Amino acid sequence: MRSSLAAFDHVVHERYEEERTQHITLPHTHRGMGGRVTAWSGSEVAAKRAAMLLAVLRVLLAASLAVSSAGADDGCGGVLTSRAGTIQTPGFPRPFDVPVSCRWVVDSSSVPEETTIVVYLTQLFVTSGLRFTEYTYYEPESSFQLNPRLIYEVTEDDVITTKWVLTRTRYFVIEFNLERLEGNHLRVLDDLLDVYGFNITYEMRTEPSTSAASPELRNDSCSVLTCSLAGNCYVSEDYS
Repeated sequence: MRSSLAAFDHVVHERYEEERTQHITLPHTHRGMGGRVTAWSGSEVAAKRAAMLLAVLRVLLAASLAVSSAGADDGCGGVLTSRAGTIQTPGFPRPFDVPVSCRWVVDSSSVPEETTIVVYLTQLFVTSGLRFTEYTYYEPESSFQLNPRLIYEVTEDDVITTKWVLTRTRYFVIEFNLERLEGNHLRVLDDLLDVYGFNITYEMRTEPSTSAASPELRNDSCSVLTCSLAGNCYVSEDYS
């Protein structure tokens, strides 16, 4: 962020010096009915306004960089274009700051083949606040989205029975919003007492699937339930 601000300061300084040297005009004084009056030329006023505007832009840039830096450091959200990967809460499995609001966009638009996006709920310990929505088109940097459809929302009733969720659209958006940690996590006596959030796995599968009801998916994926509620699930480094 410092380098960006330094570069911006350099531009501001060059712009101000350009205005000052090109349009510098000493104020001229004349006498009027009320005494001495000092007047500045229009170009001098324009240069001062330009300098003030650039100073304001610098403040806005600093604020924007600070927000971007904070978002990049906590690892909460982003656009995912790799064929496979993990999605997790900041600092998993440790506690995270609340309130929290994260959005991950699994984007398979660059994959030439027909693709099914599958998210395996491997280490899912939250019981609320997690939603999966499919889109036929989604622009993360704007509000332009097409045909949203909610696929799944985590609840206390199905957190340990749902092993995976999928979409055949090009964009799968995972949103996580939580106001407090207490009362929103799976807890089992002698196990899962100090784990928070989730660590789930996604992949883009190009082989054909039969139907949404019975897709040709992995049968070797694990979940909290299949781990006997111990919460330890493992995956190979390349997610194969």
